[in-house]
Amino acid sequence: MLLRNERKRARSLLDLTGSSFSSESFDWKEAARAIKVAGAARDLARSRIIHAQISASKTNRGDRFLLNLLIESYGKCHSAADALAVFQSMPMPNTFSYNLLITAFAQAGHLEEARSTFEELPLKSVVSWTAMITAYANVGHVDLARSFFDRMPQPNLVSWTAILQGYALAGDLEGARQIFYSMPEDRDAVAVNAMIVAYADSGHTVEARGLFDGIVQGRDLVSWNTMIQAYATSGRVESSRWIFERMPARDVFSWTALLTANAQVGGAVECRRIFDTMPGKNLVSWNGMLLGYSQSGQADLARVLLERMPCWDENSWNTVITALGQGGEMDAARDLLEKYQDLGSVVVWSALVKGFALNGYLEEAEKLFHSRLDLDTVAWTSMLAAYALKGLMDRARETFDRMPSKDLVAFTALIQGYAQSGHIAEARRVFSRMPKNSALSWTTMIQALGQAGQLQEARILFDATPQQCVIAWTTMIQAYASSGMDDESLELFRLLDQAGLRPNTITYLGVLTACSHAGLVDDGHYYFVSMSRDQEIVPSVEHFHCMVDILARSGRVSDAVELVQSMPFVPDSMALTTLLNSCRADGDVGRGASVAESLLRSHPENTSGYSLLAGIFAGATEEA
Repeated sequence: MLLRNERKRARSLLDLTGSSFSSESFDWKEAARAIKVAGAARDLARSRIIHAQISASKTNRGDRFLLNLLIESYGKCHSAADALAVFQSMPMPNTFSYNLLITAFAQAGHLEEARSTFEELPLKSVVSWTAMITAYANVGHVDLARSFFDRMPQPNLVSWTAILQGYALAGDLEGARQIFYSMPEDRDAVAVNAMIVAYADSGHTVEARGLFDGIVQGRDLVSWNTMIQAYATSGRVESSRWIFERMPARDVFSWTALLTANAQVGGAVECRRIFDTMPGKNLVSWNGMLLGYSQSGQADLARVLLERMPCWDENSWNTVITALGQGGEMDAARDLLEKYQDLGSVVVWSALVKGFALNGYLEEAEKLFHSRLDLDTVAWTSMLAAYALKGLMDRARETFDRMPSKDLVAFTALIQGYAQSGHIAEARRVFSRMPKNSALSWTTMIQALGQAGQLQEARILFDATPQQCVIAWTTMIQAYASSGMDDESLELFRLLDQAGLRPNTITYLGVLTACSHAGLVDDGHYYFVSMSRDQEIVPSVEHFHCMVDILARSGRVSDAVELVQSMPFVPDSMALTTLLNSCRADGDVGRGASVAESLLRSHPENTSGYSLLAGIFAGATEEA
């Protein structure tokens, strides 16, 4: 039904855009180039305009090459209805046309249609099989992807690499290893790079580096870039720079990988320096700079940069809308909607739905969501997550059941919603339906049990997890820390190294939280220093918050104040409120007044400063 409605809307829009074009000025080469550009930018409106112009051309309307390009472009725009309309208009679709349609269905989340098209294909090529493997792998159904791989008559290196990447994407390191070491001996740099990514995503940066160093022949530019990204994923910015500085040659992807590494830790100043120094920029580079501004809380600069960008994609809009939402600037997000809503882009609309939904503007999100029939999985999942966050589980479940395609993020959001609402039995039922060959599915359920206070069951599930990765360990460490089981949290952290895993930035948040609850000042300080000294992880503002809390809880107010003043960030409301609470507990009127002044001057909306300061003065009066 959804696909039929999408097709009807696509045709009506095509009629509107096609009426003003003449076939006399048609240029075949220019049309081919324009289609490729529109697809790369995921510009649905532009793709439809070009489609209309081709349809109006008497000599080119049936050109298979151009029509195949259109199917590919519509696929990148996540418009399966348009892709299908083009395919059905072709006089003689070839195997390449079928493969492009399969991919288009998959990109739009219509996996059943993709599979049906594949089964109808009279002659299935290696490309056809690989398209199905990639389709299922990209949404976390690595078990179904593997079933297609096992049925292939003669898988080639591309097919092997596709299933390897599927296991890596699902967080199944053992599955990725098994495929990698079963591959034909002539595996290329693409396969090696995929395995490096699998190691890095699971926190095994040592193994990733070992594989990189072991490439005797064929270490290409992509290998170097992959290693930079591997270190960036684990928060090791300095190691990323070390690799970058030793590269024999660099391209735009090298610079962008380094830029992204800094952006992920909120290093906006360094990001801007790298961005301005880059000899060339692509869309990912611009998005990296947007992320740098967003992570450092500079939503206004992110918005200005967005309007300067030569083209956008889903990540561009998601980053800016999320930054505006986190800064409480949803009026600015509405302005963006009014300015760009005529673009007709599914990407823009879905990003706006996500921004409004996940920042608490549920009514606006619903209006946007229900105003279109062709929204992608991002919008559906965002609405589901927003309902779950508000505790509206009936509406969350209804949205989940209506989704045209369910990915791991959707399952995760539903499980988390049930867990937060105290419906742990429902969370278990959803878990039983999830793709089990995914670290995310196991980790989500461990987190759900932890949130429900069922730590013993969470630990049993953790011990049974088939793919041990740093995410699962981190989730269990955080579950213990959040429940006040500090000894268990710290003991599990100490065992992490024995498991061959390296902690990431979130792991350290769990450990520092445990130290804060247990009053372990020296241990907390050791871990805080160790994360940058031993693991090359740049502390975020959240790590500083934990350390400030550790010092403040132990009565070391002067040390806490000194740490806040030395932070490489502008002290935020949370840090200053923590200090003010500590001053109240200590009855430190002078320092409390100074901190309260800073809090009320920089965050006038935080009225708790007045009540905390009043409490300090009241305590001092009683003592007097």
